[in-house]
This record gives sequence, structure tokens and C-alpha cells, in this order.
Amino acid sequence: MTTIAKVAKRAGVSLTSGARTCRIMHDRVSAEMRRRVEVAIAELGYVPNPQAQSLRTGRTNLVAMLIPDIRNPFYPELVKAAQSDLQAMGLDLLIFNTDVPGGHSQEHSRQYLRHIRNRRIDGLIVGDFALHDMHDALIGIDVPTVFIGDLPNAAVDSVKIDDFGGGYQMGAYLAKRGHKRIAHVTGPSFFAEAMARAAGFEQGLRDHGVEPLAELRREGTYLSPSGREAVEWLLATSGDHLPSVVFFGNFLMAAGAIAEF
Repeated sequence: MTTIAKVAKRAGVSLTSGARTCRIMHDRVSAEMRRRVEVAIAELGYVPNPQAQSLRTGRTNLVAMLIPDIRNPFYPELVKAAQSDLQAMGLDLLIFNTDVPGGHSQEHSRQYLRHIRNRRIDGLIVGDFALHDMHDALIGIDVPTVFIGDLPNAAVDSVKIDDFGGGYQMGAYLAKRGHKRIAHVTGPSFFAEAMARAAGFEQGLRDHGVEPLAELRREGTYLSPSGREAVEWLLATSGDHLPSVVFFGNFLMAAGAIAEF
């Protein structure tokens, strides 16, 4: 079996220098030393043993990312960006789908958080709704954690999207375009982000002279079937007096509505 000691011997460097190069610690070794070690690795076919490295360093170089719905097109983009930056730092990303739409969020979240508390990963990224109704589980967590979204208890660092501002811009835009009879399909009322987006949208309308119509507001689920159901509801209740535009609280509901036509 090829070991790091054999690589160091072939390259003519110390064991420490060889190990540093293999761990991508390029700032601590010279370019020539790095070249010799990389040649030796290629010649000997050396592959680092992650289990051995973990035992030696106490680190796994793994970062977990919890997302609520792997089918939602928003999250693959988020995962791709996180993976790109983590790889540049020599870290690998593990993806866990808590399946909020499937009703398994709490069951899966408890399981994944147990792994984290057992120190099997070195970092955690939580995508907004992934820990739905379980935000208190992050209190005292002994792993570097970043939460993406509106975290009520401020248990860990978080990065928040301006849902109110985004909704406001859309409301202002539609009002400026001359729309008056506007249907509005919100996200679930138990998601604070969904309600902030809805409030911003309606405020944007009011500030530009358009009063939101309660009879054209409907609560959706953030899933595509509720977009289709909203279209059926509008056709059944509006008769010949259809709205000139429909604002959906997220992409999936809008996609479901478009597929209905």
C-alpha cells in the first residue's frame, strides 16, 4: 500500500512537508517541493485515507447542508454555489433533504442533527425551511453553523433574503404597469418569509395607488399543485371578470399555474 511516507521518500522531502502538500497547504511549502511531491503522488498512485486523516486531525473536512425540498429549483443553485466555495477551501459538501413537503422534516432533521452533534461533520449550512418548527434545536449546537433565512431565535449566524423588499418591488412594478385587478397567491401563512413577501407586495401596490383585493388573495403551499389549483379557483370564481395578472409567492407555484394552460 502506498503511504504518505513512501511519497515523501520518493520526492526527497520530509514526511511533514509531504503531508502538508497533500493537504493542499500550498502556502507552507515551496513551489519546487510541491512539484516534486505531486510527481511522486502521480508515480505511486497515492490516494489519501480520509479515515486516517480524520483520526489524526480530529476533522472530517465535511460540511453538511440541510435543504427542505430537493425538487425546488431554488436549492440546486444554492447547493452549487456552496459546493464551489467549499471545494476551493478543500472541504466536501454533504446534502441532506429534510423533505418538508413530504411531511418528514422533523423526523429527518432529528436524525441529521444527531450526526452533527456526534461531531461527524465540521460545519453546517441550514437552508431556511429545512428545520421547520425546529429552530430551537440549533441553540447551543457545537458546530460552526450558518442559517440561510429568517432565524427567529438568533441561535447561530444567519443570512437573510429581503422578502418584504422583493415583494414590494413586484407590487410597485405591477401597479406602475397599470394593473388594478391583481390576483395574489401567497406562500403558507406559517412561514414568516412568505408572509413578509406578501406584505411587501401589498404595500407596494398601496403605495402606488392600487388597493389589494381580498377576494383575489389565496394561500398556496409553495408547491406546483397549488399553482394549478389557484388557476382552477380563479376560473371558477371570477367568471368573465378575470384578473389582469396573478402574482405567485414562489417559482414552483407559478410553474404549476403555467402548466395548467
